[in-house]
Amino acid sequence: MLTDDIEFVEGTQAFDLCNLPSFDHLHGFGFAPASFIVSTTLAPIFSQAKLSFVSDILFPSPMFVTHADDDSSLFLEKRDQMVWRGSTTGTSNDANWRQSHRARLMSMVYSHTSLAPLLVNDTETRLPTPSLKEVLCDVGFTGMIQCETSTCDEMKEEFGTVSRLTYEEIVRFKYLLDIDGNSFSQRSIDLYRSHALPIRAATFIDWQTERMFPWVHFVPLSVSFKELWSILLYYRGGEGIMDDAPRHNEQAELIAEGGREWACQVLAHEDMQIYMARVLLEYARVIRDDRDEHGYDGDGSEASLEPNYPPVLKSDQ
Repeated sequence: MLTDDIEFVEGTQAFDLCNLPSFDHLHGFGFAPASFIVSTTLAPIFSQAKLSFVSDILFPSPMFVTHADDDSSLFLEKRDQMVWRGSTTGTSNDANWRQSHRARLMSMVYSHTSLAPLLVNDTETRLPTPSLKEVLCDVGFTGMIQCETSTCDEMKEEFGTVSRLTYEEIVRFKYLLDIDGNSFSQRSIDLYRSHALPIRAATFIDWQTERMFPWVHFVPLSVSFKELWSILLYYRGGEGIMDDAPRHNEQAELIAEGGREWACQVLAHEDMQIYMARVLLEYARVIRDDRDEHGYDGDGSEASLEPNYPPVLKSDQ
């Protein structure tokens, strides 16, 4: 859905960069990736994450193996704001640092003069950005890295720095922003498991992308970030800033708890092991000369049949 200034992500639209020409100047990877090695040789490449236009073979990142403790407060008990902490990763080009997605986010949030566009009750309006920031979010850079000293100093002067937060402190908030750095987010699974609502500005595809569904298990955010204020005002409501904007806490809680329940079912350490084993089995098959003889050509219907266990393995014995 589009308005003059605001766009909302539909389905998996955020991952399809072939339909997102603005990616080149809205995301640091599009104009100055921190690391990018190009190969013209036809060879299999195994990756922890990829963009939609490449054909790397995905495997679960080791960064996902150890989860933080997910014993956090329930959604309705959390602080009614969005939180994010991070550093200035996302690009290696000092001259164009203002284009980097993380710097653009901070510029949008920390603007002292702009009127932010919002869609409230199907009506477009504008509110002062400083007021929105004070009421709706607690975000900031914890450090300036991947930049020349002069650039780091310039960013620090413009945005300042904020204190780091532990995982336990992060998940005390209802809304958890998750945004790309140089590559994919390594914190996404922990955020899913937190009883909070993840708001994900993600363009990198990893092993668990196809298992988690936007608007069902998390709220997707476009790389432009323009709809961020509208999303927060919709779920949180306008108390303290726009009192006629209704609160939709129940919908936010439904997504948060649904995402947590599903993540605990399909994003466990055992799921990563199974995924990795299947990747290796399939790779072993396709590099065989007789690969067609070792493929599976069924339709899955046999999975619904009663297993034909040997007598010693029957469950009732």
